[in-house]
Amino acid sequence: MSGESLTILYLIGNIQRFESVQRFASYSRLVKYKAESAGKTCGTLGNKIGNAHLKWAFSDAAVLFLKGNPPAQAYLAKLQKRMSKAKALSALAHRLVT
Repeated sequence: MSGESLTILYLIGNIQRFESVQRFASYSRLVKYKAESAGKTCGTLGNKIGNAHLKWAFSDAAVLFLKGNPPAQAYLAKLQKRMSKAKALSALAHRLVT
């Protein structure tokens, strides 16, 4: 096992504590946190909500996933047509979670 996978396993603990994949992605800082009150969206809050170590581990796993993987590289190139390289890597890391 790589360092990233051990970090992910250690930091997640019991995966069943998350209600959905999106809640887990939010906790992992792979998507922006959405503030809600009484079912209404109040906007997005700062980027500091969630676990920074999980963000790092999933981002590093996405970079390792790209090495020697032409379909993943093509997907990243497709994402980079719409967004910056950093955001495209974050989107790829989110895709690994879902």
